[in-house]
Amino acid sequence: MVVSRFSRIVDLIRYLTTLPQVGLWVFGGLLNIDVVSAAILGLAVLLVTGVVTWKECLAEGVAWDTLTWFATLIAMVGYLNKYGLISWFSQTVVKRNESTGNIPGKISEKPCFNLNTRRPCRNKFKRQHNAFHEARHR
Repeated sequence: MVVSRFSRIVDLIRYLTTLPQVGLWVFGGLLNIDVVSAAILGLAVLLVTGVVTWKECLAEGVAWDTLTWFATLIAMVGYLNKYGLISWFSQTVVKRNESTGNIPGKISEKPCFNLNTRRPCRNKFKRQHNAFHEARHR
């Protein structure tokens, strides 16, 4: 298999673009460079040098769909946080759990059902729940 000089140059450009791009992703915070800016800079270098064509970029439909949905999701979460919905919701959940005595991560009080025997589980969880509340109120 003969490797042309052009493919070696393309590989060299790819490596020389990837290394600084990864460096900017890792250390961009120290230089006040956003990771999105680092990615766009790397893509721009690859496009300008001809390593990647715009037609190849447009052919990646799934990647564009993913980018669009993630960008929308991140923007939506940013605005929900900015307008206080996230903090309001979290405070509401905390107040509800405190008022009902629920503790995050606590075993559910709903009766469990053993799918293998098709019978209700033994009262092991109920005993643990009662012991927890007795210890809590001492």
